[in-house]
Amino acid sequence: MISNGNNMANMNSSFYLVVSGLEDIKALEEGNVSVYGVNGSYEKWYYNFDLSCGDEEQIQIQNEIDKKINALAEQESEESDTLFFGASTDSRAASRADYQALYGGLFFLGILLGVVFILGMVLIIYYKQITEGYEDQDRFQILMKVGMTQKEVRQTINSQVMTVFFLPLVAAGIHTAFAFPMIEKMVHLLAFSDRKFLILVTVCSYLVFALFYIIVYMVTSKQYYKIVSGKQEESLFS
Repeated sequence: MISNGNNMANMNSSFYLVVSGLEDIKALEEGNVSVYGVNGSYEKWYYNFDLSCGDEEQIQIQNEIDKKINALAEQESEESDTLFFGASTDSRAASRADYQALYGGLFFLGILLGVVFILGMVLIIYYKQITEGYEDQDRFQILMKVGMTQKEVRQTINSQVMTVFFLPLVAAGIHTAFAFPMIEKMVHLLAFSDRKFLILVTVCSYLVFALFYIIVYMVTSKQYYKIVSGKQEESLFS
């Protein structure tokens, strides 16, 4: 009951009352209706049981119960003007099949879009830094002519490129941390309530993203240094 997906996905906090009997529940319902009228709360009953059979048998039993409920609803609607409030059934086997069919496709799309965006990020940042390297080449050549050593050039380049690369990475981590409560609510809509596992997946995703950043940073800083120090041109004309 505590891990009910509908309650956990609600933006408002949920709380539970444990009472001694049905009389207390009835009193709470009457008090709620007396205050809120037609907008008052209503009772919703759950009946759960386990089945010692396979998935196919579970789905067949669920379908039979659904047929009984529909027949009862039609019978009551024909015999009286009262509206049958309604009932629904659910089973672990049927839900598992639905989840795998729906969220398997979403998982594939997520991986595909993630790879596309990461590759786009890598290409944009790489070529942006390479372009800036050619723009900064003359300035660094002047600095080296007036006495700036290769070590100082490399330190300056590392500091400049590191700021460009890792400042967005830090900002992404801060944004993810603040967005985590909303992400958790959205994941609860998918009937997932394991908070520790979600934190682990979020941290691992961030680390994978950071790994791509580090690799591109190492490649870009090396090319940037070759461009501004003139070594790339030397190798081309040698």
